[in-house]
Amino acid sequence: MFSKEGKIGLSTIIALLLLFFGFNFLKGINMLKPSNYYYARINNVTGLAVSTPILVHGYNIGLIRDIEFNSENPSELILELNLNSDFKLPAGSKAYVFTELMGTAYVNLEIDDSQRTYLNPGDTIVAIRENSLTEKATADILPKIEVTMARIDSVLISLQKVLESPTITRTLEYVEQTSKQLELASTQLNLIMRKDLPQTLGHINNLSANLEATTGNLKQIDFNKTMENVDGLLVSIRTATDKLNRNDNSLGLLLNDDQLYRNLSLTTEKAGSLLIDLQEHPKRYVHFSIFGRKDK
Repeated sequence: MFSKEGKIGLSTIIALLLLFFGFNFLKGINMLKPSNYYYARINNVTGLAVSTPILVHGYNIGLIRDIEFNSENPSELILELNLNSDFKLPAGSKAYVFTELMGTAYVNLEIDDSQRTYLNPGDTIVAIRENSLTEKATADILPKIEVTMARIDSVLISLQKVLESPTITRTLEYVEQTSKQLELASTQLNLIMRKDLPQTLGHINNLSANLEATTGNLKQIDFNKTMENVDGLLVSIRTATDKLNRNDNSLGLLLNDDQLYRNLSLTTEKAGSLLIDLQEHPKRYVHFSIFGRKDK
């Protein structure tokens, strides 16, 4: 039915169609599924590419079909958004572009569910570029890091000045000397613990044994009888004291009779005078002569 040239041309057309549909299928575009096209203007498409997914509440409702310059404003780029035909885009919706950690981006549609009016296919919506985590870190963290590094630098400078101070050197020398003294004290303590402590413990053991023996001896003493003897001795002392205070006995009279005391004092004085006179005039009392002569 077909000539050889016709068959070749038909095969070429079928191959081109298969190539076209296969290429779009690999990009995620289903040519056989109906869809609506919307447009968004943006000034930075870093991370975006054809077939970048479009999400609503985390659900994939389409993809970017094409990216091209805006001929009216070269600083803008136009995104062609391919959305499912059963999705109606409310008026006032916005497209936010988010960049992930690996540098890839996706488009998230923010829709107002309270709207009852919808955009028609081919309308243009606002696109907003959100800073990536890297950009936020650069904007927020880097200034703080710079301030922190400046403070660390000042602290290191101050620390260097402190370490270079002669006071630190003297302090370290003092600490070293103290450490040596502690080491010497520890050695001496070890010697004491090994030599003197056992001897001291032996003395303590002997003292404890003596105390124990003394305690045993004390237990054998009849304290009641001893106290009775002490009480009897105290009674005897009290009786003797009472007798000394009375005048009905010789000792009592000797201690308590004032007249007897005066007489004894007078007698003592006279005896003293007699002894003095005897020393001064012995011839008055002793008569002695070789020839038997007596002085008068």
